Amino acid sequence: MENTMKKQLITAFIALTISSLAQADDIAAGEAAYASKGCIGCHGAAGNSTLPDTAKLNGQHALYLTNALNAYKNGGRNHPVMTAMAAGLSDDEIKQISAYLAAQ
Repeated sequence: MENTMKKQLITAFIALTISSLAQADDIAAGEAAYASKGCIGCHGAAGNSTLPDTAKLNGQHALYLTNALNAYKNGGRNHPVMTAMAAGLSDDEIKQISAYLAAQ
């Protein structure tokens, strides 16, 4: 029984480590995409907008951000600038930008 429990703990540790590394990659890629896709222009450094009519995105839940960007991309939300911006994002970029902003 002890060996089985050790194997389960090691497997869980490896899975968490791999998941953490993948999330770190998403965050780094998201930071680059956030800057290169022009998001920073309106939403500010690290998603901390100083514009009164622009949402602050830092610290928002990644799933919320992913859903919002997909809704802009697919026409579920209508905002001329965001619809155009989201249209140029791949699914991976949406995931990565969301992970980056959630980590802020």
